[in-house]
Amino acid sequence: MYRDGEENQTGHRVVDDLTPYRRLVELQKEMIALSRKNEHSRRERAVLREQVAREVAMIVRRRTSFRHRLRRSTTQFITRLPGFGLLPNVLKTLTPKPS
Repeated sequence: MYRDGEENQTGHRVVDDLTPYRRLVELQKEMIALSRKNEHSRRERAVLREQVAREVAMIVRRRTSFRHRLRRSTTQFITRLPGFGLLPNVLKTLTPKPS
């Protein structure tokens, strides 16, 4: 914004109000801060994605083994038989835990 009718010695108008430029500088600073925050959150998201993928892969590997499926099917079958309700607890104590 120029002062009405004022000119300096070289004939150029004098700038009176620098608030739009200051606001522009503030907006640029905010954009830089948001950009850094976005990059940081992107890195965090990638780390979390890798962690979830590892955990899911471990669960899938454990649950899809033949030994696990056979044991689960056998336990479910035995619990349905009359008079064998306590047998699954006995099987759990007798079978070794996979490592």
